Amino acid sequence: MFSIKNIGRERARDDTKGVKMIYRKWSLFSSTVVIWGSVATVGLAQFFLLGGKEKFQEYLYREGERLRQQDRAMIASQK
Repeated sequence: MFSIKNIGRERARDDTKGVKMIYRKWSLFSSTVVIWGSVATVGLAQFFLLGGKEKFQEYLYREGERLRQQDRAMIASQK
């Protein structure tokens, strides 16, 4: 006898025939780590290859000089 319940069960059985589970050696977490790692690698390569290191060192030098001047001015005003 055919009923709606039996038809649904038959479809469910047919859908699972010949279907294999996919097993991966990696997870969503590891793929995220790989993506961010590659982004960081590209960023560091650009930093070193395109002269970012020198620009950054010049910025730090200027910023250090500015802070030293502020410190000298503050010490002089306290005396």
